[in-house]
Amino acid sequence: MADPETISRDFVHLHVHTDYSMLDGCSRIDRLMERACDMNMRAVAITDHGNLFGLFDFWNEAKQRSKGDVKLKPLLGCELYLVWDHALTDKPDRREHKYFHMGVLARNFKGYQNLTKLVSDAHVRGLHYKPRTDLEQLAKHADGLIGFSGCLQGVIPPGAPPRRLRSRAQSLREVRRDLRPRELRHRAHGPRPRGAEAHHRRPP
Repeated sequence: MADPETISRDFVHLHVHTDYSMLDGCSRIDRLMERACDMNMRAVAITDHGNLFGLFDFWNEAKQRSKGDVKLKPLLGCELYLVWDHALTDKPDRREHKYFHMGVLARNFKGYQNLTKLVSDAHVRGLHYKPRTDLEQLAKHADGLIGFSGCLQGVIPPGAPPRRLRSRAQSLREVRRDLRPRELRHRAHGPRPRGAEAHHRRPP
C-alpha cells in the first residue's frame, strides 16, 4: 500500500480559488499555505477567477514557508473567462452572452508576463459582465503558458459530444499546442491504453 505521506508530496492542486475569487472562493492564502505545508505538498497553484490580485500574497507566503527541508513551490495562474464565438470587445445581450472557463498556469517568467497581459487586457477591453479574453488574444500571448480545461464550464466539458470535442480541439491546436489541455488529448482520442498512469484516470 502506498505511503500516504508520499502521496501528499506527489499530489498538486492545480485548480485553486482563494478568497480573491469573489463569491467563488473562501480559502485564505495564509491558511491555504499552512495546510499545504502540513500535508507535505511540494507545490500548490492559484487560479482565481479572472484576476491576479492574490498573486503577490500567494508568492510571499510560499517563499516564507520554504525553509530548510520544506520547499513549497507557488504555481501562478488564473482561470480566464474565454469567449469562443465572438471578440472580447463585442458586448452581446445577456441572453446571448456565453463565455467559458479556461485555466492557465505560468510555466516561466515569459508565461507570467503573458498572463498579466491577458488579464489586464480582459479588464480594460473585455469587461462585459466578466473580464473576458478571446482566442485571438490567447494565441498572441500563449508563450510560456500551460492551459487546462478547468471545470464543467470549461471549453472542453466532461461528457461533451465527440464532434464538439474535435471541433474545439482543432481550434485550440491552432492557438498553440502548449495550451492544449491535457484532458482534451484523452477525451478527443478515446480511452487511454491499459497501463496508463493512474493519476490520469477519472474517478468512478
